[in-house]
Amino acid sequence: LVLWAHHTPNITFGHNIIDNCYNGILSSNSCVNTRVVNNTFSNCGGNMMPTFCVNCKGKDYYIANNQFRNFGYAAIGAGVWFGHEKKYESSGVIENNEMWCDSNYIAHKERYTLQDTGALYLWPKNDSVTVRNNYIHDIDGMLLNRGIFCDDGASHFRLYGNVVINI
Repeated sequence: LVLWAHHTPNITFGHNIIDNCYNGILSSNSCVNTRVVNNTFSNCGGNMMPTFCVNCKGKDYYIANNQFRNFGYAAIGAGVWFGHEKKYESSGVIENNEMWCDSNYIAHKERYTLQDTGALYLWPKNDSVTVRNNYIHDIDGMLLNRGIFCDDGASHFRLYGNVVINI
């Protein structure tokens, strides 16, 4: 992990370049006001595990104006998995991000990707998530890959203004 936060309020992770790592940012359900803005993530994941460039589970997170190129499981994860306890609110905004895979990455997807995922992954336990104005394109994987994946029972989210093409 590049950054793992637990019981940590008011984190800002901005204007960074992250390249060739398995997991990027994990902000747990106990975090409040995590900001991940204006970063570039490239070639993250690929270890045949459910890896994320950014994974926010807490209250009032803001993930915006980032570029995500070539990622394993998902570029962004939001919310709490149904098998984990959600002690605190999980809410935030995900906007104005670009997520894609280049042609070389897609040509060798068996080295990097798993199945049953999406560029943006919404976990089942959310209180209020807004996903808007993101550009998701040129995504492929081993099977059942999506631009935006709303996991089993995902709720309490709004999706609008997103452009999703060539999935």
